[in-house]
Amino acid sequence: MSTTPGPVGQRTVAEIRAELARQKRSGRWLAEQIGASTGTVARWIGGETAPSLDAVYAMCKALGINVADLVSIALRDGDVEPVVPIRSRRDRLPDTRQGGSRVTPQLSDVPVEYAAVA
Repeated sequence: MSTTPGPVGQRTVAEIRAELARQKRSGRWLAEQIGASTGTVARWIGGETAPSLDAVYAMCKALGINVADLVSIALRDGDVEPVVPIRSRRDRLPDTRQGGSRVTPQLSDVPVEYAAVA
């Protein structure tokens, strides 16, 4: 992915940079471990471009850290709100059962915030 990372992405990459420093590893070492070019990894850890989720997973695996822990640290350290509010599974669509049988949900049944995402 070649976009600039958003707030969560910036904090995630900052934590990867910090972990590299804690382990006394270089970006070149990380690039070799995940099979990416040194320039690409340098742009990721420098915050110029956003790595894909697969790349984040590969970097975490190479560094021996858990992706969930990494993301939770990034979310904990900042005021980040999801673009679309996350609801419980039960709240996503209204109950479509009528008389014990399932009815196919209609587009009009989908809550407005899920119907059109730009």
